[in-house]
Amino acid sequence: MRAVVICLCWLAASLSGSASSLAEEPPGGASSELWRAPSGAPCRAELIQRLGGVRVSAAPSGTPWIVSGPSNLRLAASTQTTSVALTIEAASKPSEQADQDVEIALPEGCELAIRTEHGAVHVDLGGRAAPISVDTVSGEIAVTVAPDVEATIALATSGMITVDFTISINHRYHEEPAKHGQIVLGDGATQMRLTSLRGNVSVLRLWAR
Repeated sequence: MRAVVICLCWLAASLSGSASSLAEEPPGGASSELWRAPSGAPCRAELIQRLGGVRVSAAPSGTPWIVSGPSNLRLAASTQTTSVALTIEAASKPSEQADQDVEIALPEGCELAIRTEHGAVHVDLGGRAAPISVDTVSGEIAVTVAPDVEATIALATSGMITVDFTISINHRYHEEPAKHGQIVLGDGATQMRLTSLRGNVSVLRLWAR
């Protein structure tokens, strides 16, 4: 089924915020940019959705956020100079489950916060770490990282934890989530937080491609 690509440049007339943060639509009707941070500025995005999966991949430095998703995706967005908040309404009940995951290409140096209820979240940044936080009620979280990244990864869930790295786990009985773990890679400079109340959480090693 054909993916739908949503771009803030296309929606600019209906959005408030700094016009300088919106990119021009590329020529020829190619996949459009969602949002471009001003040159040299930090950028942060928040994605909120109820059902449906999310996949996050790496984008080369300087490229914009790109969001594609299911055919019934509806997007509401607000923009500021260095951040964008996205609300994705891809499905409101299981019978309307999304026919495709929402896909995000994450530029280097950008932060991403994801909040969802039941959708699985998969993060593969191709060998680098990024300041990402994920919060879900029952969705699975799967993150792939290279062993030589500099990151501190905090995990919390009452489900199963699967890791390819050394981890310390603190059990908090009669609480939810009941298990809290931490992985420190290198100097631990980049902070990543993964929380699922009842879904499984995995942090796996990225092998050479």
